[in-house]
Amino acid sequence: MAVFAFFLLFGSLVMTADVQRSWTGLDHLANAPLLGTVSTSLMKVSLFLAAFSGLYFTVAAVTDDTYRRQFFAAVEEQLARAVGMRAVHHALVKQEVTGEGRPAPPAPGG
Repeated sequence: MAVFAFFLLFGSLVMTADVQRSWTGLDHLANAPLLGTVSTSLMKVSLFLAAFSGLYFTVAAVTDDTYRRQFFAAVEEQLARAVGMRAVHHALVKQEVTGEGRPAPPAPGG
């Protein structure tokens, strides 16, 4: 989303309506809904470039060990902790249901 916003802002500052018309070959540029003066063409190009950048980042993060450690180390730790806690929870639930591992009741008067 940040890359998309950057391309929209940068494109609206740099790409004047005349330049956009000459590049697209359109006589009239339609404005994108909800974006005011940003043309539909600029929005489409910004969306394409942002999606391509996101795909590139995803591939780089998955295939490169340095990126993976930098961006996903904290997520991996939290995920490992959550899976461990889930395993403990399921073990405790199983003990309650089956009665396995329950401590003996206290002795009377003790």
